[in-house]
Amino acid sequence: MKIIGILGGIASGKSTVAELFRQRGAVVANADQMGHQLLKDEAAKQEIRESFGSEIFAEDGEVDRRRLAARVFGGDDLSHKRLAELEKITHPRIKTSLQAKIDSALNDPNGAPPALIMDAALLVKAGWSDICDYLVFIDTPYPDRLKYATQRGWGEAEFNAREAVQEKLEEKRALSDYIIRNDGDLTQLDAQVEQYWRDRVLFPTT
Repeated sequence: MKIIGILGGIASGKSTVAELFRQRGAVVANADQMGHQLLKDEAAKQEIRESFGSEIFAEDGEVDRRRLAARVFGGDDLSHKRLAELEKITHPRIKTSLQAKIDSALNDPNGAPPALIMDAALLVKAGWSDICDYLVFIDTPYPDRLKYATQRGWGEAEFNAREAVQEKLEEKRALSDYIIRNDGDLTQLDAQVEQYWRDRVLFPTT
């Protein structure tokens, strides 16, 4: 089983590419979903409450992700310190979940899948890329990424603030073994995933 990490900027289509791989038989480990899930973990919530206060919690006792994001993606030094504090709480737990997903795939009684796709925005920053056999960069034009981000309800300022705390796109591209260009329609994107799947997963030459 090959472990393939997906790199790219915010709203570049990483999860879409991961889903296209899943349709071909890969298992997908989505770190963002794991991060959202751990915000419901009582131990994690207590650490977050101690670090950020009760005001970031909603009336139902759950973490209000919008309030938390406003604290850590402000773009100033204090926001960066808060983000680092949050990552100390979340990253070790997410890594544990990622490793559990890998172990589960490897030990599947029906046989391991051809590939496991790691879909994680902070794949390199958190050090999770070291687990991967290969890294694929999704190259998406900035205007398209901004459009997709606004569809999530983000403004341009929030989009840029979130991207500023990640590695530069040039660094991610340089680390990658392969580039998929997401500047056309879904059919074109799917064709590139199919080519990678055939050439690098099913019938690799090296």
